[in-house]
Amino acid sequence: MATSTVWRLRGRGYEFCNCDFGCGCNFGGFPNSKDGSCRALVGLDIAEGTCGDVNLSAVKCAAIVEWPKAIHRPTVERVLTLDFLAQRENVIVVAQNGLGKTMIAKNLVHEAILAGHSARFLTAADLILDLTRQETARALQHRLRSYLRPSLLAIDEVGYLAYDAHAADLLFQVVSRRYEQKSIVITTNLPFKQWDTVFPNAACAVALIDRLTHHAEIISIDGESYRKREAEQAQKRKQEQKPKR
Repeated sequence: MATSTVWRLRGRGYEFCNCDFGCGCNFGGFPNSKDGSCRALVGLDIAEGTCGDVNLSAVKCAAIVEWPKAIHRPTVERVLTLDFLAQRENVIVVAQNGLGKTMIAKNLVHEAILAGHSARFLTAADLILDLTRQETARALQHRLRSYLRPSLLAIDEVGYLAYDAHAADLLFQVVSRRYEQKSIVITTNLPFKQWDTVFPNAACAVALIDRLTHHAEIISIDGESYRKREAEQAQKRKQEQKPKR
């Protein structure tokens, strides 16, 4: 039986960002800064509040939040309605490392399960490893059928590793069997024009892209990796903490 936690808050919230005056971003729209990004200082001053049995009164917190430079929010909101499942369409998220591709894919799987659909999430490497472990043709066919069953199959990190001809063929079989039958979510760090750098030949890449994009929502994200940013900030703190000689 599901349980819920009762919470209440009374206080003030603050947001200071680098957008122009009157921008409606505030996590409900798009930034209008010159480079399309938004760097905001968000604060919360709780005068009185609880979360379950935890007393939150007098808690003060602040966070620095950064938008990616470009993401088409209407497309993200549209796919989160899960209408693409009924249309048997795919969702492809294209972005460099550290911009939230995996988070979007996992959120779609989560929303699908909450809506009563069957869904599965795994990386492309794990998918290929699972299929190559099958020792007989019969076992391989059985495993391939298992990847056709979920209403939604999310394959993360396509393009992070190079594929030999056998691995590319296995990935193509999964995509081909689900084509116009059930939806796939793909995340990739490579634009489509660079897929031939990780697949054994251009024809293989074109065949995959053709089936994935024929009926698909494509989400492109541009920005700076949060991992890179956090690493740079950590390094800066270490330098500042070094004793001066």
